[in-house]
Amino acid sequence: MPRGVLKISAPTSFSRLHITPHLPAFLERYPDIEIDMQLTDNFVDIIREGFDLAVRIGELEDSSLVAKKLAKENRVICAAPKYLASAGTPKTLEDLDAHNCLLAGAQDMWRLDGPDGPCEIRVKGNMRSNSADFIRSAVTQGLGLALRATWDIGPELERGELQIVMPDYKGSSKNAIFAVYPCREFMPSKVNAFIEYFGEILEKNPAWIKANATPALSAASAAAAASKQPKKTATKPA
Repeated sequence: MPRGVLKISAPTSFSRLHITPHLPAFLERYPDIEIDMQLTDNFVDIIREGFDLAVRIGELEDSSLVAKKLAKENRVICAAPKYLASAGTPKTLEDLDAHNCLLAGAQDMWRLDGPDGPCEIRVKGNMRSNSADFIRSAVTQGLGLALRATWDIGPELERGELQIVMPDYKGSSKNAIFAVYPCREFMPSKVNAFIEYFGEILEKNPAWIKANATPALSAASAAAAASKQPKKTATKPA
């Protein structure tokens, strides 16, 4: 039976939305495991800092760590209706140069999959943060465009508080949610228990599947978004 302290590094928003809700059932199944969850949106050196594993999101670089893919991730370019009403809606990659793009971490390049295949576009803006919560709040308040995961902004999309723009372009298909851990001859059973449990949750749980889907803007959402756009009044020529 897996036992002992399981020290995990994981992103803040993802942990709050998609790990914490399942911890009661996990700990009921594995009552001898104790969770030490350290939340940060930065990558940490899990070997030097003594973590058993880390949950990492995005496109992994080569490293000495072992990586297990837990789930795919879908990212979309989005903005609040009031931002689009003020700044206009981008239609092409070139249009992004004229927009305020909210940047997460060291993200200066948006890696996208588009009609002509994978591409990279350098973006700029007046706001950067290592916090996914902060960027989600900023884009919802109309401060710019953002490239965000649908598991993070799904409710805002459904309510019409955010709209997908340039829907032919999505985040790189190489982005995913991974569990990474040090290379060892024998994986501790507590690490394997966590990876197997949450891999199954993310693969089969209907709530996760819905949260991670790329939604089409429903009629209700479109109407809600449209109602927030300022009405244009025609002017008569003098």
